Amino acid sequence: MYKVAHRFSLNFFVCVVMLAAPLWLFAQAKNVTVTVYRVEDLTKRDARKPWNNQIVYGFFSAGKANKFYENCMKAKERGITYVPAREDEYDVMEGTGTEGDCTLLLPLTGYIIVKPEGAEVKKEAVKNRLNIEINIVEGKVIQTVRVLVKRPPGPEPQIPDACGNRLEFFYQFPLSPEQVDVKSRIIVKPLVTVLETGDTLGCLSPFVKDGTEFAKANYRRVGFDYSNDPLYRYHVGFMRESHARDSMPMNVVLYPVNRNLHYRITADMVYGMNMKTPYRIDSICLSEGYVRDPMRFLDYDMIQVPIDKRIYERRGRAQLSKDHSKLYLNFLQGKAELDPADSTNMMQLNQLKQTLSRYDGADAGIMGAVIHGSASPEGGVAVNERLCRQRADFLKQELNGLPCMKEARDAGEVKSAAKVASWERVAEELAADSLGSEAQMVRSILQYTRDVRKQEEQIRHLPCWEVIEKRILPRLRYVDIEYSYYTNRVKTREEIWKEYQENPDYHAGKLQKPYEFYHLLDMIKDPAEKEPIARAAYESVKEGDGVRPWALAAYELAQCYLARNHTDTMLLKPYLDEENRRFYEKTDFDTDSKLGWYNDPAIVTTHIDMLCKKGDFAKAYVCAKKLLPEEPRFKKLEMFLRCLNCEWDDPEVIDTVSNSSHWNKIVILAAQSDISNKETALFMLTESSKVNQADPRVLYMKAQLLFSLFGKSQKSTVGYRDENFIPDEFFEPASDDPYRDEFGETVRDWGVPMVQCALTDEDFIKVMLFDGEFNDDYRKAFKAYWKKIKDGTAKPPKLPEQTAQTGQQATDMQEPDLLDEMFGEEE
Repeated sequence: MYKVAHRFSLNFFVCVVMLAAPLWLFAQAKNVTVTVYRVEDLTKRDARKPWNNQIVYGFFSAGKANKFYENCMKAKERGITYVPAREDEYDVMEGTGTEGDCTLLLPLTGYIIVKPEGAEVKKEAVKNRLNIEINIVEGKVIQTVRVLVKRPPGPEPQIPDACGNRLEFFYQFPLSPEQVDVKSRIIVKPLVTVLETGDTLGCLSPFVKDGTEFAKANYRRVGFDYSNDPLYRYHVGFMRESHARDSMPMNVVLYPVNRNLHYRITADMVYGMNMKTPYRIDSICLSEGYVRDPMRFLDYDMIQVPIDKRIYERRGRAQLSKDHSKLYLNFLQGKAELDPADSTNMMQLNQLKQTLSRYDGADAGIMGAVIHGSASPEGGVAVNERLCRQRADFLKQELNGLPCMKEARDAGEVKSAAKVASWERVAEELAADSLGSEAQMVRSILQYTRDVRKQEEQIRHLPCWEVIEKRILPRLRYVDIEYSYYTNRVKTREEIWKEYQENPDYHAGKLQKPYEFYHLLDMIKDPAEKEPIARAAYESVKEGDGVRPWALAAYELAQCYLARNHTDTMLLKPYLDEENRRFYEKTDFDTDSKLGWYNDPAIVTTHIDMLCKKGDFAKAYVCAKKLLPEEPRFKKLEMFLRCLNCEWDDPEVIDTVSNSSHWNKIVILAAQSDISNKETALFMLTESSKVNQADPRVLYMKAQLLFSLFGKSQKSTVGYRDENFIPDEFFEPASDDPYRDEFGETVRDWGVPMVQCALTDEDFIKVMLFDGEFNDDYRKAFKAYWKKIKDGTAKPPKLPEQTAQTGQQATDMQEPDLLDEMFGEEE
C-alpha cells in the first residue's frame, strides 16, 4: 500500500513539474528589442543602415533554433530562400520597421534568426540581453544568383496554330520546384510585340495560380479575401505541394491579327507574393513568332446559295404627271376661226395632237385637261371674254375626237376657260422688248384712270400705238392647254440594253430607274463590268424602310468584290439579324411597312465567304451557326468552317473535307500528327496525274513533309549540311518507296523541294522563315545554301516539269486588309 501511494505521489510531482515548466519559461520572457543593420562595406565607418521589412524569427529553445538554421543553410546551398512550411517551426516572428527594429517576447535564454534574401543567415543567442544589434553584410542578390545558384531552366517557346486571323495555343506551362510554394502565388503576364515593326501591342490577360494555403497564410497577416481579389478572375488552379514540379494551364489566343505580320509573346513571371517570401520577377518567352498553319493551302470553296431575284424585283409603276402646251393660233379678228392664210396654225395644231397621242393605249392616258382661250384687251372686256371662250371651245372640239382624250372626256374632265389680258400686261410686254419709255407711257395712263374704255382710248393716241397694235397685241391672242396624264409603260429589256450600250451616262449608272437596274444586274455577266452598275444601284435604290440600300444591289456588289478578292465585311451586315435569328423571313416590326428580307441564305453565305476571304474564320463559323437553318445542304459548309477553325483533327471534319477533293485530302492528311498520315500525304503529292509537280505550293508541302519525316531524325550535332539541299544522284529508291532504298536507308536530299519552291516563287522563303514546321537549324542551313545559289557558288537543282493542275480556289497567300486593333470587342 505504501509503495502504491509513493508511486502515485512521484508521478503527480513529475506531471506538475512538466506543466509548470512552460509557465516558468513564460514568466521569465522579456521584451527583447532586435535592430537589424545592413552593412555595405566593412572597411568604412558609418557604413551600416537600418534594414526594414526583414523577418526576425524567435525561438525558446536551442534545438528548435538549430534545426531552423540548418534548414536555412541547406536551402541557401540550393540557391533558394528557406520558407518554413509550418508555423510550429518557430515560436515568435516579427518584421522590422523603418528603423530596422522590432520587439519579440523571448526568454533571456532564447535565440533569434534573421535571413534576408541574398544575404548571410544570422543566428544569435539572447544571453540575458534586452537590446540586440545584428549587423548583416548586404548581399547582392543578382550576383549571388548568377554565381552560386543555377537558374531554373525556362519553358520552351510554343508554336501557335494559325486559324486565319487568329493565333492560339494551349500550353501546360512548367513550374520548377524552386518556384512552387503552397503559401505563395505565381502570376504570368503575357506581352505581345510585332516582330516586323517592334511595336508593343499590349498585354494579354494574366494567368494566376495559388498555393493551397495562400489565402489562409495571408488572411492572418493582411486580412486577405478572395472576394476582393482583382486577380481571382484569372485563376487557373492551385499548386499541389511546395518544392515539387508543377504546371500551369495556359490558353493563349490572339484575335484578330494581321496575317502578314508575326507576333512574339513574352511574359513577366512573378512568383512568391508571400510576406515570408519576397516576390521575384523573371522574364520568359512563350512564343518566338513562328506559326503552324496546316490549312494554308486548303481549297475551301464556300457553298454559294443562288439568290432568288424575284423577291427583290423592282417593276415600273404608273406615274401621274402634268404638262402644258401654248399655241399661238392666228384667229380671224373678232371670230373663233383660224386664219386660213397662216400656215403655222395647222402646224401647231397637228404637233399638239401628235404630242397627246403618245398617251394612248393600255399603259397611258389623259386624265384631264383645261383649255384657256386668251385675247388682247382692246374692244371691251365682255366681248373679249366671250371671244376667248369661243376660241377655247374651238380647240376643245378639235381635241375631243382624239382616242387619248376618251378617258378624260367620259369623266367630264375636259374643260374650257377664258382669259383676257390687261393693259398692264401690254406694258409688261413692252418692257420685255426693251421699250421702257413706251411701257412708262402706258403705265402713266393706267395710273391716271381705272376706266378700261378710257385707258384704251388714250393709249390709242400714244406715238407707240402702231408698235403696240402690230407687235404686242397679237402676242396676247393665243390658246393654251394644261393637261394631266399618266403612263406606266416601261422599257423592254432590249430597249434597256440598247440604251446601256449607246448612252455613256446610262452606261455609268446615272439615269436608271429601279426596275432598269433590276434588268441590268441580270443581263450583265462580267463582274468587273457589273460593279459600277451594282454600286450605282446600291447608292440610289432603297429598301422598303427607306434606310437600307436595296438588298439585291448589295448582294451583287458583294459578288463583284469577291471576284477580285476585295473584302468589305460591313456591306451585308444590315441584312442579317443575329439577335432574333430570323430565318429567311420578311419582317414587319412595330409598323405596317414591310422592311424587307432578313437572313436570306444567299446573302448569309456570301457574307460568310467575305469573312473567309478576310481570314476571320471564327466569325464566319459563328455567323453560320446563328443565321443558317440546320439543313443538310449547309452541313458541308459547317465542316469546312470547323476545319479552318483549327478542328482539322476531328473525325467528322476529316471525313467531309478530305472527300471534297484529292488536293484537300492531301492537306488534311498532312495536318495530322501521326507519321502514317504524313507519309500518305507525301505519296499523294507525287501523283503527277492529279497534282502539278511544278506548283510551288506542292513543292512547299513536300518540303514540310520531308523535313517532318526525315529531316528531324537526321539532325547532326552541327546542324544540317549542304548535302541535304543537293540532289543525290547515287540514291537508288526502293520499288515501292521513292524515299527509302532497298536497305531501308532514307534520302539525304530531303531539302531539295524547298530549294525548287524558292526558285519557282521566292516569296515562299518569307513563309518558311516563320513556319513552325521547321526548326532554327534548318532555317540557318537553308539560308546559307540559298546564299550560295544567289552567289553562283552552288548549282541550283533542276525544276520539275509541269504536269496536272493543282485545284485550289482560295489560299491564305493573298493580301488581307490591315486591322486597326489587335484586341477588343468586335463590331
